[in-house]
Amino acid sequence: MTGYADREPVKTEVLPVSRGDILHIWEAVRGYLQGATDRSHGRMTIDDVLLELLTGDSVLWVIFNTDDMYDIYGAATTRIVQYPNAKVVCGDFCGGREVMIWSKELEDTIIAYAKHVGARQVELYGRRGWARAFGPGWDTSVVMMTKRI
Repeated sequence: MTGYADREPVKTEVLPVSRGDILHIWEAVRGYLQGATDRSHGRMTIDDVLLELLTGDSVLWVIFNTDDMYDIYGAATTRIVQYPNAKVVCGDFCGGREVMIWSKELEDTIIAYAKHVGARQVELYGRRGWARAFGPGWDTSVVMMTKRI
């Protein structure tokens, strides 16, 4: 009997998707992002995310198996926000399978991207479980509360 621990380690890679290729890969990643948009309390739908990606307002990142690029493990979106005193890269939506395999690589990639675009920090929005996935060094400084009225 073999289990998860008996498998060979999977090597993943995180790459941005060019705007021209988004529609080619969308159906493969849509489901990974759908769960996150479903928990956005109506602020954005999955179609809104697609529109932001197609207009270039957000960047789509895909996490895939380096041995099989069609074996997609997850997807994330980021956008650049220019606050009055700081440029920030915001990670808005993320989802996938076997997150602990690739979360560190996603973190490193997004941080490198943020530095490249001159951002001073990275903000991530998500469930509390993401704090465990990304590990130490991240401050959980804000709790977002919502109440439907």
